[in-house]
Amino acid sequence: MRARPAFLASVAALAAACGRGEADVRGPDASSTATEATTAAGPEVAPARRRPTRRYWMARSGDRCEVGFTDGARSSTPIEAPCPSQLASGERIRLAGKACVRESAADPAREVPVLCPDHVLMLERSERAHADAGAR
Repeated sequence: MRARPAFLASVAALAAACGRGEADVRGPDASSTATEATTAAGPEVAPARRRPTRRYWMARSGDRCEVGFTDGARSSTPIEAPCPSQLASGERIRLAGKACVRESAADPAREVPVLCPDHVLMLERSERAHADAGAR
């Protein structure tokens, strides 16, 4: 039965040591040496995720719609596509991640998430496949 109090005392000591910082357990010099070694070797940092620069869209002007993309200052040649009934003249549907957003300069209240038109998704998939094939 004497082993149990000794075990409990060692668990309590270990828990107390875990609650303290690295400098308390190893001493003040040990933690500064470990920090300097990490800084000198340079920690391996994964590259930060960035938003894609390419924006896919469908725009309606009058009775026709066009799909295309912009990549910074560069724009694609617009492709004619059938218009969805929810898109009013002068509005755009933009692919935003895995969803689409309707943009309206005339009525900001109409700027809401909407179902992505197939033509926008097909353009995005074909351009991504083209870019992936070019990277190989």
